[in-house]
Amino acid sequence: MSLTASELSFLRLLERTKKLAREDLSANVWKVNAAVLYLENLFSRLQDEKSMHNADMLMQYGRELNQMKLLVEAESCKSSEDKLSQLDLIPRHFPDAGIDIQSKDTSIVPHHPIETASEVRVRNRAVYRADLRKQLLGEEKKRREEMSDDLMKHEEKQENLANELLSLTRSLKQNMTVAGNVLKDDNKRLSSMNAQVDANTARLGAEGTRLAHHAYKCGFDCALIFVALFIFWSFICMVIVMKIFPKRVIA
Repeated sequence: MSLTASELSFLRLLERTKKLAREDLSANVWKVNAAVLYLENLFSRLQDEKSMHNADMLMQYGRELNQMKLLVEAESCKSSEDKLSQLDLIPRHFPDAGIDIQSKDTSIVPHHPIETASEVRVRNRAVYRADLRKQLLGEEKKRREEMSDDLMKHEEKQENLANELLSLTRSLKQNMTVAGNVLKDDNKRLSSMNAQVDANTARLGAEGTRLAHHAYKCGFDCALIFVALFIFWSFICMVIVMKIFPKRVIA
Protein backbone atom coordinates (compact mmCIF):
# COMPACT_ATOMS: atom_id res chain seq x y z
CA MET A 1 0.00 0.00 0.00
CA SER A 2 1.43 3.38 -1.01
CA LEU A 3 1.83 6.17 1.51
CA THR A 4 0.41 9.64 1.10
CA ALA A 5 2.59 12.72 1.33
CA SER A 6 1.22 13.58 4.79
CA GLU A 7 1.81 10.05 6.07
CA LEU A 8 5.31 9.97 4.62
CA SER A 9 6.15 13.35 6.22
CA PHE A 10 4.71 12.14 9.52
CA LEU A 11 6.80 8.95 9.53
CA ARG A 12 10.01 10.70 8.53
CA LEU A 13 9.57 13.41 11.15
CA LEU A 14 8.65 10.77 13.74
CA GLU A 15 11.85 8.85 13.02
CA ARG A 16 13.95 12.02 13.22
CA THR A 17 12.26 12.95 16.50
CA LYS A 18 13.00 9.51 17.93
CA LYS A 19 16.59 9.83 16.80
CA LEU A 20 16.91 13.13 18.66
CA ALA A 21 15.36 11.52 21.73
CA ARG A 22 17.78 8.59 21.49
CA GLU A 23 20.84 10.81 21.14
CA ASP A 24 20.25 13.27 24.01
CA LEU A 25 16.71 14.06 25.02
CA SER A 26 17.68 16.62 27.68
CA ALA A 27 19.75 18.65 25.20
CA ASN A 28 17.25 18.30 22.33
CA VAL A 29 14.06 18.63 24.34
CA TRP A 30 13.08 21.92 22.70
CA LYS A 31 13.61 20.41 19.24
CA VAL A 32 11.63 17.32 20.18
CA ASN A 33 8.85 19.50 21.60
CA ALA A 34 8.65 21.54 18.39
CA ALA A 35 8.65 18.34 16.34
CA VAL A 36 5.84 16.89 18.50
CA LEU A 37 3.73 19.99 17.88
CA TYR A 38 4.25 19.66 14.13
CA LEU A 39 3.54 15.92 14.34
CA GLU A 40 0.22 16.71 16.01
CA ASN A 41 -0.71 18.90 13.06
CA LEU A 42 0.27 16.14 10.63
CA PHE A 43 -1.65 13.56 12.64
CA SER A 44 -4.73 15.78 12.59
CA ARG A 45 -4.38 15.95 8.82
CA LEU A 46 -4.08 12.15 8.65
CA GLN A 47 -7.23 11.79 10.73
CA ASP A 48 -9.03 14.03 8.28
CA GLU A 49 -7.92 11.59 5.55
CA LYS A 50 -9.25 8.46 7.29
CA SER A 51 -10.55 7.01 4.09
CA MET A 52 -7.04 6.96 2.64
CA HIS A 53 -5.33 5.29 5.63
CA ASN A 54 -5.56 2.08 7.60
CA ALA A 55 -7.32 2.52 10.97
CA ASP A 56 -4.81 0.28 12.77
CA MET A 57 -1.91 2.30 11.39
CA LEU A 58 -3.54 5.56 12.48
CA MET A 59 -3.95 4.11 15.97
CA GLN A 60 -0.28 3.09 15.93
CA TYR A 61 0.72 6.61 14.83
CA GLY A 62 -1.37 8.12 17.62
CA ARG A 63 0.29 5.87 20.18
CA GLU A 64 3.75 6.75 18.92
CA LEU A 65 2.88 10.46 19.03
CA ASN A 66 1.47 10.13 22.55
CA GLN A 67 4.67 8.36 23.57
CA MET A 68 6.80 11.26 22.36
CA LYS A 69 4.53 13.78 24.12
CA LEU A 70 4.89 11.88 27.40
CA LEU A 71 8.67 11.77 26.94
CA VAL A 72 8.78 15.55 26.47
CA GLU A 73 6.53 16.11 29.50
CA ALA A 74 8.70 13.78 31.59
CA GLU A 75 11.86 15.61 30.53
CA SER A 76 10.23 18.95 31.35
CA CYS A 77 9.75 17.91 34.99
CA LYS A 78 12.25 19.37 37.44
CA SER A 79 12.93 16.47 39.80
CA SER A 80 13.97 12.96 38.81
CA GLU A 81 11.13 11.49 40.87
CA ASP A 82 8.57 13.47 38.86
CA LYS A 83 10.29 12.38 35.66
CA LEU A 84 10.02 8.72 36.67
CA SER A 85 6.37 9.16 37.66
CA GLN A 86 5.61 10.79 34.32
CA LEU A 87 7.55 8.07 32.52
CA ASP A 88 5.34 5.40 34.10
CA LEU A 89 2.42 6.81 32.11
CA ILE A 90 3.99 5.47 28.90
CA PRO A 91 2.43 2.09 28.06
CA ARG A 92 4.75 -0.86 28.47
CA HIS A 93 3.80 -2.45 25.14
CA PHE A 94 2.35 -1.24 21.87
CA PRO A 95 0.82 -3.72 19.45
CA ASP A 96 3.34 -4.50 16.73
CA ALA A 97 2.42 -2.98 13.43
CA GLY A 98 4.85 -3.12 10.55
CA ILE A 99 5.31 0.34 9.10
CA ASP A 100 6.86 0.41 5.65
CA ILE A 101 7.70 3.87 4.43
CA GLN A 102 6.98 4.22 0.72
CA SER A 103 6.77 7.23 -1.50
CA LYS A 104 3.78 8.26 -3.55
CA ASP A 105 5.15 6.57 -6.65
CA THR A 106 5.47 3.26 -4.68
CA SER A 107 9.28 3.39 -4.68
CA ILE A 108 10.46 1.81 -1.42
CA VAL A 109 12.40 4.01 0.92
CA PRO A 110 15.01 2.23 3.12
CA HIS A 111 13.26 0.95 6.19
CA HIS A 112 14.26 2.25 9.63
CA PRO A 113 13.28 0.00 12.54
CA ILE A 114 10.75 1.78 14.73
CA GLU A 115 11.78 1.70 18.36
CA THR A 116 9.16 0.27 20.69
CA ALA A 117 7.79 2.23 23.63
CA SER A 118 9.25 -0.20 26.14
CA GLU A 119 12.79 0.38 24.80
CA VAL A 120 12.42 4.15 24.98
CA ARG A 121 10.84 3.87 28.40
CA VAL A 122 13.59 1.57 29.73
CA ARG A 123 16.40 3.78 28.38
CA ASN A 124 14.97 7.00 29.80
CA ARG A 125 14.08 5.29 33.07
CA ALA A 126 17.72 4.21 33.40
CA VAL A 127 18.85 7.78 32.73
CA TYR A 128 16.39 9.25 35.22
CA ARG A 129 17.28 6.66 37.84
CA ALA A 130 20.95 7.48 37.38
CA ASP A 131 20.14 11.18 37.82
CA LEU A 132 18.03 10.39 40.87
CA ARG A 133 20.83 8.25 42.31
CA LYS A 134 23.34 11.06 41.76
CA GLN A 135 20.92 13.52 43.32
CA LEU A 136 20.33 11.27 46.32
CA LEU A 137 24.06 10.64 46.71
CA GLY A 138 24.69 14.38 46.50
CA GLU A 139 21.99 15.06 49.07
CA GLU A 140 23.36 12.28 51.28
CA LYS A 141 26.87 13.72 50.99
CA LYS A 142 25.56 17.20 51.70
CA ARG A 143 23.56 15.86 54.65
CA ARG A 144 26.65 14.12 55.99
CA GLU A 145 28.68 17.30 55.60
CA GLU A 146 25.95 19.26 57.37
CA MET A 147 25.80 16.62 60.10
CA SER A 148 29.59 16.75 60.38
CA ASP A 149 29.48 20.54 60.62
CA ASP A 150 26.68 20.36 63.17
CA LEU A 151 28.61 17.73 65.11
CA MET A 152 31.74 19.88 65.07
CA LYS A 153 29.74 22.90 66.21
CA HIS A 154 28.10 20.79 68.91
CA GLU A 155 31.47 19.48 70.07
CA GLU A 156 32.85 23.02 70.03
CA LYS A 157 29.91 24.21 72.12
CA GLN A 158 30.42 21.31 74.53
CA GLU A 159 34.12 22.12 74.78
CA ASN A 160 33.37 25.79 75.43
CA LEU A 161 30.77 24.81 78.00
CA ALA A 162 33.23 22.44 79.68
CA ASN A 163 35.86 25.20 79.77
CA GLU A 164 33.32 27.61 81.25
CA LEU A 165 32.30 25.03 83.86
CA LEU A 166 35.96 24.37 84.68
CA SER A 167 36.60 28.10 85.02
CA LEU A 168 33.53 28.48 87.23
CA THR A 169 34.67 25.52 89.33
CA ARG A 170 38.11 27.04 89.79
CA SER A 171 36.59 30.41 90.65
CA LEU A 172 34.20 28.74 93.10
CA LYS A 173 37.06 26.81 94.67
CA GLN A 174 39.09 29.99 95.01
CA ASN A 175 36.12 31.81 96.52
CA MET A 176 35.55 28.94 98.94
CA THR A 177 39.21 29.07 99.97
CA VAL A 178 39.02 32.82 100.53
CA ALA A 179 35.75 32.41 102.43
CA GLY A 180 37.33 29.67 104.56
CA ASN A 181 40.28 31.92 105.40
CA VAL A 182 37.89 34.76 106.26
CA LEU A 183 35.87 32.41 108.48
CA LYS A 184 39.05 31.27 110.23
CA ASP A 185 40.05 34.87 110.88
CA ASP A 186 36.55 35.65 112.13
CA ASN A 187 36.65 32.62 114.42
CA LYS A 188 39.99 33.76 115.82
CA ARG A 189 38.61 37.23 116.39
CA LEU A 190 35.49 35.80 118.03
CA SER A 191 37.64 33.61 120.28
CA SER A 192 39.77 36.58 121.32
CA MET A 193 36.65 38.67 121.86
CA ASN A 194 35.12 35.89 123.98
CA ALA A 195 38.32 35.76 126.03
CA GLN A 196 38.20 39.52 126.48
CA VAL A 197 34.53 39.32 127.47
CA ASP A 198 35.33 36.63 130.03
CA ALA A 199 38.21 38.70 131.39
CA ASN A 200 36.04 41.82 131.54
CA THR A 201 33.30 39.81 133.26
CA ALA A 202 35.79 38.62 135.87
CA ARG A 203 37.02 42.16 136.34
CA LEU A 204 33.47 43.42 136.65
CA GLY A 205 32.78 40.76 139.28
CA ALA A 206 35.86 41.77 141.26
CA GLU A 207 35.02 45.45 140.94
CA GLY A 208 31.43 44.71 142.00
CA THR A 209 32.66 42.87 145.08
CA ARG A 210 35.03 45.69 145.90
CA LEU A 211 32.28 48.24 145.34
CA ALA A 212 29.94 46.32 147.61
CA HIS A 213 32.64 46.23 150.28
CA HIS A 214 33.22 49.95 149.92
CA ALA A 215 29.49 50.58 150.02
CA TYR A 216 29.14 48.54 153.20
CA LYS A 217 32.10 50.30 154.77
CA CYS A 218 30.77 53.68 153.70
CA GLY A 219 27.36 52.89 155.22
CA PHE A 220 28.97 51.81 158.47
CA ASP A 221 31.07 54.95 158.55
CA CYS A 222 28.00 57.08 157.84
CA ALA A 223 26.14 55.34 160.68
CA LEU A 224 29.02 56.04 163.07
CA ILE A 225 29.13 59.65 161.99
CA PHE A 226 25.36 59.91 162.42
CA VAL A 227 25.56 58.39 165.94
CA ALA A 228 28.43 60.72 166.82
CA LEU A 229 26.51 63.72 165.54
CA PHE A 230 23.42 62.56 167.39
CA ILE A 231 25.35 62.25 170.62
CA PHE A 232 27.03 65.60 170.00
CA TRP A 233 23.75 67.37 169.30
CA SER A 234 22.14 65.64 172.24
CA PHE A 235 24.91 66.91 174.50
CA ILE A 236 24.58 70.43 173.12
CA CYS A 237 20.83 70.37 173.56
CA MET A 238 21.23 69.13 177.10
CA VAL A 239 23.68 71.93 177.88
CA ILE A 240 21.33 74.50 176.41
CA VAL A 241 18.44 73.14 178.40
CA MET A 242 20.54 73.22 181.54
CA LYS A 243 21.48 76.80 180.81
CA ILE A 244 17.91 77.83 180.23
CA PHE A 245 16.51 75.96 183.10
CA PRO A 246 19.10 76.13 185.81
CA LYS A 247 18.83 73.76 188.68
CA ARG A 248 17.04 75.28 191.69
CA VAL A 249 18.82 75.18 194.97
CA ILE A 250 16.66 73.88 197.74
CA ALA A 251 17.19 75.75 200.99
